[in-house]
Amino acid sequence: MSPSAAEGTIRPSAGLEQYFQQLQGRPTLRLLDLSPVSQANVSFLAGLGHRLYCEDFLSSLDDFFGGDEDFYQSQENPARAQEFMNLTFRQLEGPFHGALVWDCLQYLSPTMLELTVAELHRLLVPDSFMLAFFHNDERAKTVPASYYRIQDYRTLSIQERGRRTPYQFFTNPFIERVFRDFTSVKMYLTRDHLREILVKR
Repeated sequence: MSPSAAEGTIRPSAGLEQYFQQLQGRPTLRLLDLSPVSQANVSFLAGLGHRLYCEDFLSSLDDFFGGDEDFYQSQENPARAQEFMNLTFRQLEGPFHGALVWDCLQYLSPTMLELTVAELHRLLVPDSFMLAFFHNDERAKTVPASYYRIQDYRTLSIQERGRRTPYQFFTNPFIERVFRDFTSVKMYLTRDHLREILVKR
């Protein structure tokens, strides 16, 4: 990573660059961002003629499953998991022409991961793209969850929002299984143990 700026750590992103290449020549798209509203992201995408719809997925996950029970064990309750899906995704007015998922999927139990990926598949139109990040340092007991702010077509500002223990690490074969219902999956490795994934619906 390059030196930190006031708003976060600035780094290039091959996945982000490829994501925006797929949006070229396609005006007025509806894009989903699974993070808190970021003025940087809204402004950048509005400048390209697109509309951004934000859902702070990680905070919603904490609010719903962060009570007295174990965080991941609670997610494995089918009724609770489906209730969360109804509250979080069913109120979104799709379809969307792309999604910025960032690192959210890393903090889901198997049941929640399957349901969430299925909802994203439902909300996205065919031939749209989704960008997701996964930490790939299997020796780390905790990994940073982060805010991701778009600086330009190929650059992100990343600000840590706390460290978390992931349920599991996402190997390349596992990632391909997770997105088996999508058309294609491209992976980009970085020097900072962050695997960037570009998924085509």
